[in-house]
Amino acid sequence: GNIHQARTDESSTQATWTFTGLSPDRYQIATTWYLKSSSSKPANFYNTNDATYTVKDGADVTLITSVVDQQGNPDDFEDAGYDWESLGIVELSGDTLIVTLGVGSNANKYTVADAVRVSVAPTLTVEIADASVSESAGGASTTATVSRNGSLDADLVVTLATDDAPEASVPAAVTIPTGQASASFSIDAVDDVFFDGTQSV
Repeated sequence: GNIHQARTDESSTQATWTFTGLSPDRYQIATTWYLKSSSSKPANFYNTNDATYTVKDGADVTLITSVVDQQGNPDDFEDAGYDWESLGIVELSGDTLIVTLGVGSNANKYTVADAVRVSVAPTLTVEIADASVSESAGGASTTATVSRNGSLDADLVVTLATDDAPEASVPAAVTIPTGQASASFSIDAVDDVFFDGTQSV
């Protein structure tokens, strides 16, 4: 409900969001914006196509710069009833993130300062139970576990692949269910006819 807008002729204007008390981690920065329209124009007609966001840490070091086309809709993900556009992921070593938004270059268009979202970036980690498995006697297998951080409020489908399918196979995907932080899957050694020693997959 706290939305501001500015044109190029207000070039000294910028919006700033400051997030403090953060822990060192990887953070995803995202934004959303209001579509400025009139009764005779499309919903995004008056929005700029070059809204520039800059993300810095508390030491004034630029972590990322992202140019956003506000004539489109934010559509990377949905959270809390709003659609969001990801600006990128940053590595924070301190405790402060500062996001600024400057006006676009078209004097007839508006840059809209609506909201910025900062959250711990989702990451996946994989642990494999055994360092090696034998392909003899039909081929053995080992168990791998894929784990996620962050939100557990939805199923997460994780696509799996191997770079050497004739040596070891995995399922095409594994699903981490709602409310769970991890799921396990099998890595199967393929018992082929070749005597090719130890292979890394």
